[in-house]
Amino acid sequence: YTVTQMSEFDTSIAGEKNIRVRIDTKDKMVSKEIEVPYTVKWGESFLVKSKSGGSAGAFSLIDGKALAGTTSSSKVLKISAGLDTPLDEKINADNEPNTYYSIEITRNGSSIYSQNMPGRATLQQIMNNFGNGSNLVTVQTGDIITVNQPQKIEGSSVLWQDETEKDYTYGSNTARYQVTDYGLEPAPELGGTTANKQLNLTEQPENVELNQLLSAVTVNGHAVTDDLYTIKQLTDFDTKTIGKREVKLQIDLKDGYATKEVDIPYEVKWGDSLVMKGLNGATVGVYSFIKKNDQWYLSATQGDPDADLNNWVNNEFGRNDYYRIEVDEGENSLPVPSQPEVFEDSSVNTGNFVYSVTGNMTFGQAIARFNNGQPLPISTGAIIKVYHAEPSKNNLFIQDDVVRDYTAGLNYAYYRVTDS
Repeated sequence: YTVTQMSEFDTSIAGEKNIRVRIDTKDKMVSKEIEVPYTVKWGESFLVKSKSGGSAGAFSLIDGKALAGTTSSSKVLKISAGLDTPLDEKINADNEPNTYYSIEITRNGSSIYSQNMPGRATLQQIMNNFGNGSNLVTVQTGDIITVNQPQKIEGSSVLWQDETEKDYTYGSNTARYQVTDYGLEPAPELGGTTANKQLNLTEQPENVELNQLLSAVTVNGHAVTDDLYTIKQLTDFDTKTIGKREVKLQIDLKDGYATKEVDIPYEVKWGDSLVMKGLNGATVGVYSFIKKNDQWYLSATQGDPDADLNNWVNNEFGRNDYYRIEVDEGENSLPVPSQPEVFEDSSVNTGNFVYSVTGNMTFGQAIARFNNGQPLPISTGAIIKVYHAEPSKNNLFIQDDVVRDYTAGLNYAYYRVTDS
């Protein structure tokens, strides 16, 4: 027998179809026409739907050599109806003059093809005009296809994956797809806007929520909710000195289709800090108050980015105390010794602390030796007593970036730790 095709295959609309064939015995004694079913699948396609839910254009990625009458090995983007939709129906009759959607293909950042579809356009007109009338555009691996739909409605811009439609607009008006060797893949464009975060000296990085550094994470220019992405810190915070700096973050979409590294600026401020000045007005001590898990701490740090850690505190004072910090927690009060000395932790009564810095120490040593290099826990209500051998403009307290001198010309300044 022989089989003769009696009707044409129709691959312009996805779904179940039939083609008519005629079967003839070779002796010509028997002939019969039958319908044979076949299925048209979406394959590698994206679809834009009209305002009424019909097709406003289905765009399929296929090999050029698969097209009849060509031997091209290039990839092509071919338009069809995709859905069973009246070809003369306007894609948005409610807003005919304005752009309903547009498509642009870029290669290495440069546009190679674009087309705008106004609301008054019909599906037939869109197909006739696509590819400058050829119904197809030649593309290559790496090309980006951007579909922007200013009049988008929910589910009207989708990519077909494994015969299932998926929305990769992430709530925006835009979908981006990349041409790969394996078909079309979502190519969302990630971005982040800074929240201009301010940190205080010695503030611990673990206290910083990474999403506080960003006022928004965007996909295709649209702010998205934090359940769609994760943030990873790639570089360390530096809160040892005041000033502006950056931390590098990595933003990842949870669906795995985009990742981006961003440099986010932040600024380190003085916060509440005791600042000691020494020889020639140089900074020789910075002790910052910081709160962590409802516990106050006093931490030694450089503070001043221009300060030299190798400078003497004031070598004219030699082994004598140049400044001293005493913490009185309100019980077992320690008297100030007649011969100033540094009290090690083992020799300090519970709830009290005394730390002396001599003139022959360097700034770096003064930082490193404070409480054996660890932040000092301090209770609310504690009294901080700061002695300075040369108090005038040298025994300072900086709060909210305002420098204050509370010595009243005396060698001591007193501070009480409060809840705030």
